[in-house]
Amino acid sequence: MYRWGYYLGTGVMSQEELKVAVNALASQAKYQGDAQLRRIYETLSKRLRGLDMNYEL
Repeated sequence: MYRWGYYLGTGVMSQEELKVAVNALASQAKYQGDAQLRRIYETLSKRLRGLDMNYEL
């Protein structure tokens, strides 16, 4: 059984690369105050919840 986010995340990049990409999205959502980016980030973080990564908005 595949976990949520498998193909989105570590199926196409390393966990470190994924962490950098998610952190960039979180930073952009936070500092630009973009509601759409915030929703995308929240959805993405839910889908990747099975991975043990430390990132916060």
